Amino acid sequence: MSRPKKTRNIAFIPTVLGFKPYGHSDPEKKGEPVFLFNEEYEAMRLCDYEKHTQQQAAELMGVSRPTLTRIYMSAREKIAQGFIEGRQIIVEGGKVHLDKDWYACNSCESHFTYPYKNKALLHKCPLCGHSLSKNPKEKRNKPEVPVTAEDTTSAKVSITSMGNTLDSYLDKHFGRCSYFAILDTETLKINFVKNPYKNLDERTGFLAAELMENYQVKKIISGDFGLKVKPLLTKAEIQMIIIKEKAIKIKDIVQLITHNIINP
Repeated sequence: MSRPKKTRNIAFIPTVLGFKPYGHSDPEKKGEPVFLFNEEYEAMRLCDYEKHTQQQAAELMGVSRPTLTRIYMSAREKIAQGFIEGRQIIVEGGKVHLDKDWYACNSCESHFTYPYKNKALLHKCPLCGHSLSKNPKEKRNKPEVPVTAEDTTSAKVSITSMGNTLDSYLDKHFGRCSYFAILDTETLKINFVKNPYKNLDERTGFLAAELMENYQVKKIISGDFGLKVKPLLTKAEIQMIIIKEKAIKIKDIVQLITHNIINP
């Protein structure tokens, strides 16, 4: 008797429902559609688009590396079959868990959590100030609401950095980043803190989260967050903001934040 399939974690809903071939040389031989499961889509997104290693992708999806390899190879085989045989590819199904507590900004294309209790205050992107939507494709304007202590921009913001200058680039990893650029949004002063846990074998995300809590940080901007660290930051009411842009400098992120503060 085979073991029940473990639920796989996916970060976002696939951006499309599938693909249809056009210009088929023999339309009568298109064949049945190929079904690409959501976890197969996620494996390709992490490995081929985000450029994670298979071990990193396995950790993000909450599966073993051999399981990730099987999911990834199945995805490639299905896509190859769809391309070579001219079949429609449909993205659906699979046993997955969607990380639903993420919101998307239509303007700067960041993704972020909102760990505060009062959801009525959820009306704009914490990075650029643009009105936001739970669905990246849905543009939904929220009415302006009073700002409270939970929503205030007067808080410390930490940015994962590859170096200790404003010309350094955003580090795509939270727990293993080189530095944390901590911006005080009241004084607009920046302090670069070296990450003492970068080279540890384990628990880097947990220790980095604890460090940020000690620095009284309320928002963290990074390229990604591990699945294990997300509940820790949420419990501490620290907002997570993900920037997917491949190369963006710390000074450009700071400019986005300060513009949002000056022009709320």
